[in-house]
Order: sequence, then C-alpha cells, then structure tokens
Amino acid sequence: MRHSILLGLILACGSCSVSADALAQTNTPALVVTENRYLFSYQGTMDTMAEKKLIEALRVLDAEMVVAIDRPTSGLKLVARYPLNMQETVSMAALCGLTITPRREIVVRDGTYMQQD
Repeated sequence: MRHSILLGLILACGSCSVSADALAQTNTPALVVTENRYLFSYQGTMDTMAEKKLIEALRVLDAEMVVAIDRPTSGLKLVARYPLNMQETVSMAALCGLTITPRREIVVRDGTYMQQD
C-alpha cells in the first residue's frame, strides 16, 4: 500500500515517467469506494441557519457526506461513504431542533441499487 502511495506521489509530481505496462505490473488492488444512500423526511421549519447546523452536525458522522435538502417535500437525502447508524443520525438532527424519520435506505449490491423500505 505504501509503495502504491509513493508511486502515485512520484507520478503526480512528474519527476519520473513510467510506462503503462510498468503500472499494470504493480498488482495493486483497485480502490473501491462504496456509496450509502439514505432518504429521510423531516418535520419542522428549515431555514438557512437550521440547514447549516444540520449539515455540520451530520458531517460529524461522515466528513465526506453529501446532504441534499428538498424543502418543498420536506425531504432529506444523504449520500455517505460509510454506513450510518440510523439512531445516531436521528439524534444529530434532534440536536439541531429537527425531527427526521427514515423513509428508506438505498443499498448498492453488485453495482445495482436496491431500495429497502
């Protein structure tokens, strides 16, 4: 792993040139990034300050989380890199004064999306 990181840094800096054949022979495993999608509905008013507080609170659970808020339908969509604990997610929203309820979890299995209600 360390070797592949160093190789990546060297290539990014452009201090050497390596052929595609040499890169193919390193036998480093491909990095697999998973995506966990969650849908919630919320009760209460969502103003700009509440939205900011909610996003900051939820990013404590996953710093790379994408939060999409749909105010007309009172919907909340989360895309996280790591699986979320539903109780923690609901608790974090409660700290911001919002009550959220899970609508469904979208799970990726073999490259396809499955909805679990």
